Amino acid sequence: MTTNRVLHVVESWPPVPSGYARRSHALVAAQSRQAAIDPAVLVTSRQWVYTDDVTSTPDHDLVVCRSSPSEDRWRRIRPFHVDVARLRDEVVSAARAHDATIVHVHWSSGIGRAAAMAATRLGLPLVAEVRFDLAGAVVAQGAVTPEVIESALRRRFESHLDDAAVVIAASHPTAELVRRTTGLAVEVVENAVEPGGFEAPDGAGAAERQDLGIRPERVVVGSTAKQLRYEGLDLLLSAAAACESPPVVLLIGTGPEASRLRREAATTGIDVRLTGAVPAARIPGLLAAMDLFVAPRRDTSITRWASPLKVLEAMDAGVAVVGSAVGDIPRLLAGGRGFIVAAGAVHELTAVLDEAMTRPDLRQGRATAAQAWIRQQGDWDAAAARYAEIYRTVPRVQR
Repeated sequence: MTTNRVLHVVESWPPVPSGYARRSHALVAAQSRQAAIDPAVLVTSRQWVYTDDVTSTPDHDLVVCRSSPSEDRWRRIRPFHVDVARLRDEVVSAARAHDATIVHVHWSSGIGRAAAMAATRLGLPLVAEVRFDLAGAVVAQGAVTPEVIESALRRRFESHLDDAAVVIAASHPTAELVRRTTGLAVEVVENAVEPGGFEAPDGAGAAERQDLGIRPERVVVGSTAKQLRYEGLDLLLSAAAACESPPVVLLIGTGPEASRLRREAATTGIDVRLTGAVPAARIPGLLAAMDLFVAPRRDTSITRWASPLKVLEAMDAGVAVVGSAVGDIPRLLAGGRGFIVAAGAVHELTAVLDEAMTRPDLRQGRATAAQAWIRQQGDWDAAAARYAEIYRTVPRVQR
């Protein structure tokens, strides 16, 4: 059997608390169990923008870049600046050390360009993966941006796709966006979960409630979404405050909107708990502490073309999910697997919360259906097998 020696170029890595980092780690771990793939990982210096730590694992080579003097200077005013030439050279060095046959990049913009230039220098095929709409993410967090500017950003961020032997998308909505905007053929490797990976041990949810000072009889609604404007967590606060009997709102994690959410929480008059960043090991217990997981995403360019991993994790945990009808969420929650509301519709969200909070049988029925469905879908090992199929289509370098 031919083994593909793959260098994965990733923006960040655990313990960064993001769906991006969790997908990268899970995929590489699963690939390590595949006889047809020998993976190694290069983590860019953007790691240190998020954390002062990195998770090392014994089953594959891991190279973590340090920031260059140029990046240190620029990041005072542009926190996510990447020194493309320096990163190109680091990818070349790591690929040679691993004797790579494929360079697989999992980010766009400067990171994608650096990986493409490195692959060209080495004479290796490039596999380019698009996890989400980066241009949409950039404009969604700021002021309203004209569509022409957003489109120009998208063309710039995804220019490296033209150099790829294979383009992969992390969801069917993302693949549709890439096809529309580039005309390229796109393979799809969807998000997954390890069945039972987010199911907490008995009593873990009650223990988290006790530690947070939440009484057992209170209904808890919450989210583990990064605190970004397009996630709509402020809409959740508004909807919860309007409920006939307001629940406890539990927001796990942090993000650019954290300060604003704290201010809004202080004005609602309801019980809002913001934990800040927490270790990944606590997430199953915190999910078990919730009666409802809410994904109140706004309808923006990034959410229209995405499939949120955190919804899958909540489904696996056995928590009933309420989600906006945007992107892949309606498909995930179809067939009685959750509650679907119109994006941005606070009054509708309030009505659904009121009904679900007073109907524990309804919540449990949706949660059970979702958990059964998600565990019938492909896990990360199935995703790794799909990558092995894709890699086999990539032209091999003559040695």
